[in-house]
Amino acid sequence: MLVMVVVALAGLAVGSFLDSAAGRLRERKPLFAARSRCDGCGTALGALDLVPVRSYLLLRGRCRYCSMPISARAPLVEAAGGALALTMWMFAGR
Repeated sequence: MLVMVVVALAGLAVGSFLDSAAGRLRERKPLFAARSRCDGCGTALGALDLVPVRSYLLLRGRCRYCSMPISARAPLVEAAGGALALTMWMFAGR
């Protein structure tokens, strides 16, 4: 059971990175040059703001600093990453 939680959390983290990377590549920004920022106010996001899905739910889909709505795409991609990792572990990794 604990392994399943760890695998799902790792998948959420990978999904979060992939979503962030896709956005930065689309905007032609370097992947690792700067911290993630709010699109509305430009405030650098803290560590707790970057926890996959959790922060989206706790903040009700809005920026902690300026209350600008956050796209639902981010938590959906993160959740898909977690579900995919868990599915792969269940069928291939045991």
